[in-house]
Amino acid sequence: MIVDIKNEIWLAKLIYKSEICTLFVGITDTVIRRNRMRQIIRDQNLRDVIVKKDVTYAQAFERLYGCKL
Repeated sequence: MIVDIKNEIWLAKLIYKSEICTLFVGITDTVIRRNRMRQIIRDQNLRDVIVKKDVTYAQAFERLYGCKL
């Protein structure tokens, strides 16, 4: 799986503002970060929160990782 790290960092920075970002802790790969991102969004009930314009966290996740939240 190839993910644009700049977009992954962008989404992580938005979550960091909520003081819940543990995305890049330790040695990670895309699959680990995807699973952490999914868990953070679900745990914090961010699924339907607007990230930018008309894009929700769930939609941003799906665009970034190419799979459903």
